[in-house]
Amino acid sequence: MAAPRPDRVTALLAAIGALAAVLVLLRVSEWGPAAGGDSLWYVSAAVNLLAGDGFADPAGNPYGGYPPLFPLALTFAGLFGPHPLDAAGWINAAAFGLTAFATAAWVRSRTRSGFLAAWAGLACALSVPLAAHASAAMSEALFVLFAVLSLYALDRWLDGQRTSLLLAAAACAALACATRYLGLALVAAALPLVLTAGRRGLRVPRRRIEDAALFAAVALPPLGAWMLWSLLTQGTPTGAFGSTGWDTPSALYALAGEASRWALGEGGFALLDAAAAALPGAGGDPPPAGVALRAAAALALAGGAAASLPLLSRRERRGLAVPAAFAAAYAPATLFMAWCLGSGWRPPSPMLDLEALRGRARSPAGVRG
Repeated sequence: MAAPRPDRVTALLAAIGALAAVLVLLRVSEWGPAAGGDSLWYVSAAVNLLAGDGFADPAGNPYGGYPPLFPLALTFAGLFGPHPLDAAGWINAAAFGLTAFATAAWVRSRTRSGFLAAWAGLACALSVPLAAHASAAMSEALFVLFAVLSLYALDRWLDGQRTSLLLAAAACAALACATRYLGLALVAAALPLVLTAGRRGLRVPRRRIEDAALFAAVALPPLGAWMLWSLLTQGTPTGAFGSTGWDTPSALYALAGEASRWALGEGGFALLDAAAAALPGAGGDPPPAGVALRAAAALALAGGAAASLPLLSRRERRGLAVPAAFAAAYAPATLFMAWCLGSGWRPPSPMLDLEALRGRARSPAGVRG
């Protein structure tokens, strides 16, 4: 019997994923991954673990403020030789490549179009914001991968309702929660979808209740255990936090800016702020005109997407149910985060020399000095 012919579309999508990973590796090859305040916490926790000083923050206190998966991944990679800061580039490059491939595969499963799948994969691989996050020693790239995989598996489960797919979606949601607290939006989006899958009328079948309970039982315990550990070691379930000096309007202004930057790109975002500066109400911090224009841009994008739904086939509309549910859960979660920023609910970002961390990866004092 002849061997099955290789799927050329799958090979193309895999090549696009590999391209995304290579682009990140090229970006970090000369200077290493970009580093910010969060990076200091992740890298120092991994360095301290490798040095035998425990799971500690830059000050030597029990690590907290961020979920633990990313620094643990850096620690695991560090066991094989690379410094955790360098390992972050490899981990995030792999995560970015897998995200591009999974995105393309998801689009292909819904549209049956190799062209649209390749287009989606390239759109992800060439996305400047996604590539920028993947080129930094930050946890966003890993979180995005787990979120996409969880939503993809949940979408597949809605078609056939196989328990293995539901477990896969819940497991990826658990990993997302262990990477960033915003992973809770995945759980918030999944549970209503699971409860209402195949429902007719107002009554929720017992099977759907059992499925929702199974999803929660797999997705939530890892984050619950971490928050319990933080409560016992630091007195709060999310670790030690310090003030940002922001007020809530400033935090909302920054949030609206991120949404409009993703919607319009850097060029469109710059034009938007230039237009806001020419309008009445341009003064103040934050400027009311800037808040209004940024919010309007984000809402216009959402409205345009909603207006296009009647033009899609029933199958395509159903395929949008999962990302739409996540977006609905993501919005209040991000607004809550903006309020938290304005209330000073954010980890402090001590300024340390990351290059010095490279030389102290295995020193007895770790990074506590």
